[in-house]
Amino acid sequence: MSAELSFRHTGTGKTMKATIRKQLTVGGKVQMWQTAGTPGWEDLTVANWANYILTMTETPASSYVYVGSWPATLTAAGWYVVDFYDGATIAGTLAGTFLGYWDGATFGLGGADVRQNAGVNNSIADTTGNWATAGTWEDGAIPAAGNNIIIRNGVTVTVAADLDLGQFGTMVLQGYSLLNIDTNVTVAIVPAGWEVTNNQGTVTDNYGRIDSNCGAGVVTYNSGTIELNLGIVTYNTGIVEINTTTITNNYGTVEVNSATGTIADNKVNGIVSANYGAVTINAGFVNPVQIAAAAALAAVIGAKGGIPKLDSSTGLIVQGYGSGGVTVGTVTTVTNQLTAAQIATGVWQDATAGDFAAASSIGKSLFTSGVVPGGAGGIAIVGSAMTNATLTKLDTALKVKS
Repeated sequence: MSAELSFRHTGTGKTMKATIRKQLTVGGKVQMWQTAGTPGWEDLTVANWANYILTMTETPASSYVYVGSWPATLTAAGWYVVDFYDGATIAGTLAGTFLGYWDGATFGLGGADVRQNAGVNNSIADTTGNWATAGTWEDGAIPAAGNNIIIRNGVTVTVAADLDLGQFGTMVLQGYSLLNIDTNVTVAIVPAGWEVTNNQGTVTDNYGRIDSNCGAGVVTYNSGTIELNLGIVTYNTGIVEINTTTITNNYGTVEVNSATGTIADNKVNGIVSANYGAVTINAGFVNPVQIAAAAALAAVIGAKGGIPKLDSSTGLIVQGYGSGGVTVGTVTTVTNQLTAAQIATGVWQDATAGDFAAASSIGKSLFTSGVVPGGAGGIAIVGSAMTNATLTKLDTALKVKS
């Protein structure tokens, strides 16, 4: 019958028993299924051990195989632990323990191969080959929508035709197994919990993990994780661990942008944790760990970047704010503007009157550019140009000419 439990012992003629417990503790206590009295879960109580026992009978005699029945009262599907004992008491010798899934009809022993949801089947790849080849799969059938996918250790499965992986259930890569996407193939969705080893095609939406987005690989929207980007990521809202080529728009996190990596537009919430490459436009956060001080602005902010925030100890740009239109490498000089030396030595002052004539060429540049002089003389205000001006700090006397 489908609700059987079976166990292969090393000896014959044994007094075999079994008990069922929950996979996880509840409130720190082990929960046992009580088969006697009122069936149900209860905290493990040594005195009640006899109430937990299921009898296992050697069938047929002298076969070393012991068979028992799953309790008809335990109908809830889920993961359970079955312990097999040689002896009728809690002190009996433990012969084996198995974790399996009860789906309401059968109990599967093992782990990744059992059903993870009632009514859901597994498609198990046991031979290297294409996804759409029936011989790749253990049961000789191409996976149906809703099936869980298991790829055995040492097996490589290649998606060689357009496919939506989002139509399937869970996915398990056992040991060293691979799931690859071939060139010129479009995969609509890589679901959360899935792992693609190598992508050489186009993934429209990635919610899972792509180990390597290869040179020909394109990920249009990444909300999951890309370990190594060798191709193109158009929109990143997730995590790119290492970028060596191109990310067009970054709203998420790039852990390392390598020397060959380019981020075209790092958005307001975008983070580049360690930048060795180029960020063309930045309105987010960039940490330039290896940029020469003279080139820091050009490399991080770019020709249209945000206003930079400087590290006080290194002088390097650590963050950009807004879109201030900073122009790299250009200093605008006002004609006839006073130099620092002229201001310091007071040469801008009128030699005879000891004051400043705003009408002079030097004075006009100083006046219109808002530079405060540092000489010993005063400031002359000509006409009514500063009628409504407010002077917040003056170290010398204010002189006004009519």
